[in-house]
Amino acid sequence: MSVYAKELNLVQAASFFFVVYAACLLISRPFTGKWFDKYGENIVIYPSILIFAVGVLALSQASSSFMFLLAGGLIGLGFGTISSCFQSIAIKSSPVNRRGTATATYFVLFDSGFAIGSFLLGIIAANTSYANVYSLGFFTILLSVVIYYLLHGRKASQMISSSDEKLSI
Repeated sequence: MSVYAKELNLVQAASFFFVVYAACLLISRPFTGKWFDKYGENIVIYPSILIFAVGVLALSQASSSFMFLLAGGLIGLGFGTISSCFQSIAIKSSPVNRRGTATATYFVLFDSGFAIGSFLLGIIAANTSYANVYSLGFFTILLSVVIYYLLHGRKASQMISSSDEKLSI
């Protein structure tokens, strides 16, 4: 982030980026957790992915401190919500006696994604620019909507529909 901020001449704003990120993440957690439990994961996941994508797009286009910090807030809100919700889905989807394994697997894959993504995006940044990396990130995040739907979202919708039918009987 600091290298990108230097590129944009927004070094001072960069010092507050993760403060804004963390504040938005912390403020949103109590609400998004309750919505996740009350309305189901899809109601929280889809908007969170879109907020995260818009935040990364805003970061790729940032030319002012306000836009840079707004991007930090949106990324904190979106990514912070997604990461805790995905962990909850992994735990909720596993048998009780395998929840420790599900948690460990989630974090191994999460950390591996960071490591591989950092390596690959570092190569791209070295050959283009950070703005291009964040623009690519925007499209990758949008692709995750499709991946989420195919792997879990449609099952979650069906589970909610079937539970609604049972309630109406």
